[in-house]
Amino acid sequence: MTIIDPIQVGFWRTEGRAAGPHFENAGLFGKILANVVQVALESHLPSVQDHIDSKWSPKERALVIRYVSDPRFRRESYRGWSTCRICGKENGSADFSDGLYVWPEGFAHYLSEHAVRPPATFVLHALGMVKR
Repeated sequence: MTIIDPIQVGFWRTEGRAAGPHFENAGLFGKILANVVQVALESHLPSVQDHIDSKWSPKERALVIRYVSDPRFRRESYRGWSTCRICGKENGSADFSDGLYVWPEGFAHYLSEHAVRPPATFVLHALGMVKR
C-alpha cells in the first residue's frame, strides 16, 4: 500500500511581510529578519493575487465553497490564527483534508469574499465529490 501526502491547495505566501502581531515590537532588525524567514519558508507558495477570477461561475463557486467548508474534513488545529492575505481577516486555525487534498480553514473565505478560484484540478475534484 502506498501512502501519499495530500496535495496542498489554498495556502498562499504573505507577499514578503511577516504575519502576526508578534512582530510589531521586534524593532527594525527583528522585522527584517522575520520577513526574510517568512519569505524563505513560503517561497514555494503561490500568490493569492494570481488566482482571483471575478468571472468564475457563481453556481460552481458555491458548490466548491460548500465542499471546502464541510466540517467532516476538519483535521489538524493549530495554536495561532491564519490571516487573510488580502483583507487581513482572521481566517481560522485548522487544516481540512479529504485525503487527496489539504487546505486551510480560511480557504472558503478566499473563494466567497475575494473571488479566488482554485486550480482547475481541485475544482473538478470538488465538483465531482460534492452532493448536489
